[in-house]
Amino acid sequence: MHAQFSANDLAHALQVLEQGGTVAFGTDTVWGIGADPRVEDAVLRLYGQKGRPGEKALQVLCHSQEQAQTWVRPDFASSTTWKRLCGLWPAALTLVVPAHADCPGWLTRDGKVGLRVPGSSDARYLLEAVGMLAASSLNRSGEPPITSYPAAVSAELADFVLPGAPTSGEASTVYDALTHKVLRIGSVSLRQIEDTLCMT
Repeated sequence: MHAQFSANDLAHALQVLEQGGTVAFGTDTVWGIGADPRVEDAVLRLYGQKGRPGEKALQVLCHSQEQAQTWVRPDFASSTTWKRLCGLWPAALTLVVPAHADCPGWLTRDGKVGLRVPGSSDARYLLEAVGMLAASSLNRSGEPPITSYPAAVSAELADFVLPGAPTSGEASTVYDALTHKVLRIGSVSLRQIEDTLCMT
């Protein structure tokens, strides 16, 4: 795994996150902004920097399928649906699933949490070091997403911006794995999801 940023950049990002700040970083979709999901004040800071309405949930980015599963309700984590869908990761696919009781309430809506294992080396290198991140796209709510490092710096939204390569600009697909509804179509198609669920 190779990242576009240095060890010093990573160390500074970790320090910012530990202090309750936010970090911007490149992903396999658009540039993201993340905070420590276990610290409510850090998550609220992210909401404030984006101007994001509180009723709109953030997604939780994870380094691996195993890490993501720790915040999935146990009965659903043992289901065929979960096992097949998370097999699509790493990918631009956010799975909305029943949340584990240990998942902080400020990350859930109606008992569900959105989880994703991104495909970009930059994001996964960061996640390997920090663990999970509560995340959203790096833009003010209602404005177009950011797809380059210079634009991420110019936006002045996050407390620190990790250097990174340009991103695809296409958002992740958001799929409710409990109701089997596509909440947002992105780079992972409904056909891919349906084919995965129908595997024998």
